[in-house]
Amino acid sequence: MAQCSRGILGSLEFLVEKLEAKKFASIPLEDFHELSVSRPMAIIKEGRLVELKFPGNHFYYSKDLCSKDFILFQGVEPHLRWSLFVDLLFDLAEKFDVSQVFTLGGTYDYIPHTYPPMVSALVSHEDLREKVIQAGLGLTEYTGPISIHTFILESARKRGLKAMSLWGHAPQYLQTRNMRVVHSVLKSLLCMTGV
Repeated sequence: MAQCSRGILGSLEFLVEKLEAKKFASIPLEDFHELSVSRPMAIIKEGRLVELKFPGNHFYYSKDLCSKDFILFQGVEPHLRWSLFVDLLFDLAEKFDVSQVFTLGGTYDYIPHTYPPMVSALVSHEDLREKVIQAGLGLTEYTGPISIHTFILESARKRGLKAMSLWGHAPQYLQTRNMRVVHSVLKSLLCMTGV
């Protein structure tokens, strides 16, 4: 299962498309988001409302990829009720016997665009830490406010589930979708899942 933040949107979109994953469930926005902050998008043509799109929290599945099934979750970080939101994620994970959880995220960092893209990891169990080191990924060093990713990892640890958060680091002076970073995050995910 993977979840995605704004900084690396292309990763989950790519996986959903490439794996031909099918949407099978959603978490309603209204209970977890301030719509004045995550505003719906409108398509208006010639004075007529054609479509209203709400930011989504959707689950997708892909079966039998290299003898592994995947559940992907693409969503918007909730503004409210983090505990309930994460319980919904893990209740679904438990129902489908998910063995490991990954979150994917991105951050703007003080690194030059001329360096190879950097991916760092945060893990919920010590044996995953060794796997990260063997893969040549950086280990996260951080003190400060957290995102939902860290909250998900802590909840996974409490439930006895192995979880890992992979973060792509993009130059802070190029705040746009960075396909080199997306590629590095996906490559790291595939390495960690053995696909």
